[in-house]
Amino acid sequence: MKKILLATVSIFFGLSSSAQKLNHKLVNNDLIPYKEILEVYKPNQNNIQTSSIQRNVIWYEGFSNGIPSSWSFNGYYTNSNSIQIPFPDMTQNPPVYGWEYRGPNTTPSVTEGSIGLYSGIANNPPTNDPITSNSTNDGFIIFDSDFLDNGNVAMGSGPAPTPHVGILITDTIDCSNYQNIQLKMNTYHRSFFGQTFVVFSSDAGQNWPDTVELHNLEVNEATDIENVEIINVSDYIGGSANAQMQFIFEGATDGNVNGTGYYFWQVDDIELSELPNYDLRLYSNDFIYDNNDVINYGQPYYGFEIRDYVGQIPYNQVDSISFGFGCLNFGAVSQSYSSDITINDANGNMVYNHSELSNYLLQSNQDTFLLHSQKFLPTTTNEYIITYSVNSDSIDASPSDNELTKGFVVTDTIFNPFYFNTDDIDIMGTGNFTTGGDDGFKMANLISIIEADELTSVTIGLNTSSSDQYNTVPGGLVLISVFDTVGFYSSSIENPIIISDFHTITQADVDNNSATIPIPTSYLGSPQDRNLNPGSYYVSVEMYNNAGANNIRIQDDESTLRYPWESIVYLAGDRWYTNGNAFNIAANFGTWVPNNSSNIEEVSNSNIVVYPNPTSGNVKISFSVDELAKTSISIKDITGKTLQYINKGNLSTGIYTEQIDLSNFVKGIYLFELCLNNKTSNGKIVLTK
Repeated sequence: MKKILLATVSIFFGLSSSAQKLNHKLVNNDLIPYKEILEVYKPNQNNIQTSSIQRNVIWYEGFSNGIPSSWSFNGYYTNSNSIQIPFPDMTQNPPVYGWEYRGPNTTPSVTEGSIGLYSGIANNPPTNDPITSNSTNDGFIIFDSDFLDNGNVAMGSGPAPTPHVGILITDTIDCSNYQNIQLKMNTYHRSFFGQTFVVFSSDAGQNWPDTVELHNLEVNEATDIENVEIINVSDYIGGSANAQMQFIFEGATDGNVNGTGYYFWQVDDIELSELPNYDLRLYSNDFIYDNNDVINYGQPYYGFEIRDYVGQIPYNQVDSISFGFGCLNFGAVSQSYSSDITINDANGNMVYNHSELSNYLLQSNQDTFLLHSQKFLPTTTNEYIITYSVNSDSIDASPSDNELTKGFVVTDTIFNPFYFNTDDIDIMGTGNFTTGGDDGFKMANLISIIEADELTSVTIGLNTSSSDQYNTVPGGLVLISVFDTVGFYSSSIENPIIISDFHTITQADVDNNSATIPIPTSYLGSPQDRNLNPGSYYVSVEMYNNAGANNIRIQDDESTLRYPWESIVYLAGDRWYTNGNAFNIAANFGTWVPNNSSNIEEVSNSNIVVYPNPTSGNVKISFSVDELAKTSISIKDITGKTLQYINKGNLSTGIYTEQIDLSNFVKGIYLFELCLNNKTSNGKIVLTK
């Protein structure tokens, strides 16, 4: 069984946060295993992102005139002698405050975000743009952790290297006339191991008892550039005549071998306003299949006994569906409420509706998760659009956040967590990682089936773009493997139960934005059973991009967040990591007739086996000869240029094995050609080094 490595957080000023179902994205070369998730549905109820109507504003700061002189700086950085230097450091020229102002007339100006070496300035497109807010052009503030550490030169050579903590403290704010208060702010954060907090005092900074962690980002994740956070702070500073806030970038206590901190936090348009009396918010909508007690797909890791949402599912694998709601009372007074499910088909026809009145009184700033008592069982193949809504017993202050939608498709044969009508597509594939992200990189989806069926092919959704970062280039190779979750990873050896031949990504595949790889009834001359019994399986795509020349980019549905280890990635030479989103890797069930599309062709009077393939150097080519044949073997590069020619002369009937040393070749994809008299067969050899 693969062990789960946990990343723990220990903040020096004593913090707590509730776990939640999080999106996890790995980019470049900064990696940690997924954090353990204990409360899947419960969010940090202080961290709800939504739009709402304008409130009675108590206090506002938009930084049009810079950071107010009445605010103060705190925190520290660590110099080359491991000595903590307090912010601000007035010994440097110019002084280093940690937090800085970006405005129309500053250098860098309001048009620039982070200017650090790794912040995203080199990405295509860049990910270091300035925050988007209503008053961005007037200025904003930033803690540029990446630049402070590296100075856009090298790690540790910047003006305030990590580990560091940057604290910005407001002056006192009079909230004495308001008991119910919300904090609203534009906040754009990209994290390596930098965390962001707002801390509150009601006694002019003598005590700071209340802390809220924002964003809860994993390594290399970022918020949206226009992200808005709204926090109920009534219990923290409501009614206080001497309220204060600290904005803390914490980059000192969590990290890995590559360090801690890094990247940035940008803030603008900070506003305290009166909290409305009635404001329900639907913060999550969930969708769970029953499983007839067949599936326990989390057994190696978490032991979940449910079947999660998937975007496309075959009709014979559908079971009744339970609908879940996560609801927060963001209003100032207690409320009763009702919840409603409406389902329409692809033509807009309503096929299901159910409402439930809760007998539970939801207190102010309290959240709850509930499952509808009534379930839905689709009866036909179709696309279904589900609308979830919650309704207050009074007029809601922001009804726009009372409704969420989710779609799925009941298909004939396709099982795919990816929802094709998603409006939140990201990309993952070869070239995403500096280390382990090229030849041998793998991505896998978990599928859980309740009826035995035959897996006949797998379709991957390819992305094309004018940007090299997102574009699939023809010429790469993919290999499909299917693993049973039981014994999937035993003693560091994967145990595939089904495997395909190598498939070359063609221009037609790229033009179609997809490639379908058949699952043959035999592999390397041995029969294989394509039938899958009820249970859970990983469908894996192994990719080879010819050392970066032919990148393969698979679509990723960021709107579909999955449980830990439902979507996973493997870095060549390293290990499997969990990923939070749904890859566009579709398992196709049904009837398929094998054809001649295999990349290893059988010709008359010869059977060919190439092993090991992929190889780190030596490879053996075994073949049989049924009649006297003039025989040769050629090794070619991907362009067809002959690199090595082996003349075997005339061979009589028999079985032959030729060992070929490729250790002096660079890693990548090579072609072999076996010629028997005037007949040839071709195949591919993957050299991984």
